[in-house]
Amino acid sequence: MRLAALLPVFFSIFSLAVFTTTHAQSVRINEVFADNKTNVFSDGSISDWVELVNNSPTAVNLSGYSLTDSAAAPQKWIIPNGVTLVPQQTLVVLLDSSRPASTSAGAVLNAGFSIKATGDRLDLYAPGLVLSDSVRFGPQAANYTIGRFPDGSGDFTLTRPTPNSINVPTTLGSQATLRINEWMASPSSGNDWFEIYNPDPLPVQLTGLYFTDNGNVPSQVAPLSYIGAGLDGFLQMIADNSMNDNEVDFGLSGNGDSIGMFRSDGSPIDRVQFGAQQAGISQGRMPDGSDSILNLTIPTPGDSNLIRYEGLVVNELLSHSDPPYEDAVEFLNVTDAAINIGGWYLSDSRNDLKRYRIPDNTIVPARGYVVFYQHQFNGPAAATPFSFSSAYEDEVYLSQAVNGNLTGYIVEETFEPAANNVSFGRVNTSVPGDYKFVAMERPTFGVNNPGTVEQFRTGTGAENSPPRVGPVVINEIMYNPPSVDGVTDNTTDEFIELLNITSQPVPLFDPANPANQWRLQGAASFTFPANTTLAANGVALVVSFDPADTTALNAFRTQYNVPTSTPVYGPYVGKLSNSGDEVELYRPDPPQLPPRPDAGFVPYIRVDKVNYSDAAPWPAEADGTGNSLQRRNAQAFGNDPVNWQATAPTAGQVPTGGGSGTTVQIARSANSVTISFNTTAGRSYTVQYKDDLGSTAAWQTLSSVTAAGASASVQDTNISGRAHRFYRVVSQP
Repeated sequence: MRLAALLPVFFSIFSLAVFTTTHAQSVRINEVFADNKTNVFSDGSISDWVELVNNSPTAVNLSGYSLTDSAAAPQKWIIPNGVTLVPQQTLVVLLDSSRPASTSAGAVLNAGFSIKATGDRLDLYAPGLVLSDSVRFGPQAANYTIGRFPDGSGDFTLTRPTPNSINVPTTLGSQATLRINEWMASPSSGNDWFEIYNPDPLPVQLTGLYFTDNGNVPSQVAPLSYIGAGLDGFLQMIADNSMNDNEVDFGLSGNGDSIGMFRSDGSPIDRVQFGAQQAGISQGRMPDGSDSILNLTIPTPGDSNLIRYEGLVVNELLSHSDPPYEDAVEFLNVTDAAINIGGWYLSDSRNDLKRYRIPDNTIVPARGYVVFYQHQFNGPAAATPFSFSSAYEDEVYLSQAVNGNLTGYIVEETFEPAANNVSFGRVNTSVPGDYKFVAMERPTFGVNNPGTVEQFRTGTGAENSPPRVGPVVINEIMYNPPSVDGVTDNTTDEFIELLNITSQPVPLFDPANPANQWRLQGAASFTFPANTTLAANGVALVVSFDPADTTALNAFRTQYNVPTSTPVYGPYVGKLSNSGDEVELYRPDPPQLPPRPDAGFVPYIRVDKVNYSDAAPWPAEADGTGNSLQRRNAQAFGNDPVNWQATAPTAGQVPTGGGSGTTVQIARSANSVTISFNTTAGRSYTVQYKDDLGSTAAWQTLSSVTAAGASASVQDTNISGRAHRFYRVVSQP
């Protein structure tokens, strides 16, 4: 009874926002494209746009007219002088914030701002700030426009994109097929949300629908709202007690709640009831739209629901290759039983998972590997041939399928731009369940040092090589120096120390393209000055203040006893968070070359990265105590808390031996762990292990080695059933 009483009042109020024309004018907004994903405009761009039409019997000079998406800024873009429309003539204006706004008349005009596909407004003002026309819309269906029908005078409806042509309404699907498909009531960060799914092959109008939660207070969908079809048939709704665009006027309770979807007459379309939710994990229908509801380990707002397939992992991937290599991806079976992946699909696109069908009866042995090469997934056997991007961030997906139908179970990995013939590989850290996907010392797909591409393709997988470290590493981080007054956050005394772990100078720029310099990213952003070189075994500091301020620089050197020979750079932009953050070091790769469409683009390759924290397993003693985080072994993998300690700062002081201490690398296979380390001939070493660093139990001896050369390795085959194990190498004279 309460809901029925509320609805008439609610709808009558909301209807005022559907469309308003406060002053009859001859020029009108005729068509709006707010979610253009694939339609190419006449100038070759894929941009959103708006079409204006002169709806009068006389020509109109548009000089002084303006377009905006904000009532507070009515002249956000002013149409340049010299633009005139004859009767019934149309004008298309791009809405592209990535390009400069047009300031003079031309064949293609750009307003220089963008509109949101989740819902926005667009206003056209005549000279004198007279509102000529306005449209307010909600979420848009991808690759469809909203247009007046008939042109220039009718109401807005969903249309096919027809720039400078007569508007063509599109056929709409049924609201009855819509489903509440996924929901997140306990996000790790951000707002609650839920997702609508449209299984109809046609887009569906959402205007007039409303949603409720357990409180049964209706929250109506914004006017001119639509949901697409097929791969675009998913729409995220934000549950944040608001009513803008793709938002609803309620939140979701993590202790349990409901979401209902109703037509304007109050008849139900769909409803879900859920109990207590796990933090950071969504729930949803699996497969999409079905009655089966599961916890989703991969939240996918606005996309098809997925669950991580736990039996396989992406173990190694090569994306930047020249002969004798080619692009390749290796999967590892982490179970004790063989897995048949015949009929599954391999892809690099979340929106097109069926690009390459895995041949029937492809078996991944227990604790074994399978490798797919570029000549397979980029060859004639692929439905949509592809190769991995080496210049941009990219993904790889292995999707389970039964009889050609995707089940929603997926194996995925994301990777960054890559150096030539350098593969990425999975590295397990000392934190149980944690791994990093990082650059490796060398490719290990089964054939080391191949002579030809054909020989490389014969590899069937192998243990990964150790991760690539250096030539420059992040060696020390002061992220929370003690407050001077006990209250104010002391950012002046923050610093990041870099160490050259090689015996050769390292230019912090591309020698072939000197204008492209190394840079820090993440919590602190800084680009090194032109022609900067880090000395062999040398250190450098990057600080938050400007070292050109000699008073501040001298105080800093005194504070930390920094040698005058140590270069200090800055200021970096940002702040090292006191609770934890990421510090990243990148170098420029050679620019992309013609005939590539992105010729001149400079990829940046990650050299080192540290995701530090102020809580265990990271050493908490570096948090505000005056201690800094310091790398234990400069030549070992850095993004692992086991390789860091908290101790008194040594800013800018070259480590004894130039940082060239004993290198220890750990590689794990299905059945063993190999510990490799550099040695001095004739010296004795003991490899020890411990299953719990917090235990008072003594370290156990795995093996003793008397070095005969420059390196040695020891294998631990007794790891069955172990979630983790820690190793150390002790040297004796």
